[in-house]
Amino acid sequence: MWSKGSRPTYAITTRGILRPSRDHPLLRWESFDGFEVKTDDPPLLVLFRKQRKCREITLPAEAELRGLVVGAVAAHLPQRPLPPDCTVLPARGFFRRILRRALLRCGSGKFFDK
Repeated sequence: MWSKGSRPTYAITTRGILRPSRDHPLLRWESFDGFEVKTDDPPLLVLFRKQRKCREITLPAEAELRGLVVGAVAAHLPQRPLPPDCTVLPARGFFRRILRRALLRCGSGKFFDK
């Protein structure tokens, strides 16, 4: 899973992609209708949701491992260009939402009082 100073770890299963999340850890194949690989630094896997929102996942830096991941995803989803009306939800936005939820749950800020 994810710890401070490390990248989040994902797993590809027959049902979807497992991600480090407590709320909805499984990204089901049925929710997506395609994907694209961006060769940015770091390389990204962009999954296209059927509701026209896209999810970015950081790919491994090693080319061989990246090829295995893309091949496993391609077994379930078609690879195609990013749709023009797709809104990208970056991975960092995902972590911001988790932090925001944690801050809202602690309410009065007693969590930070020591």
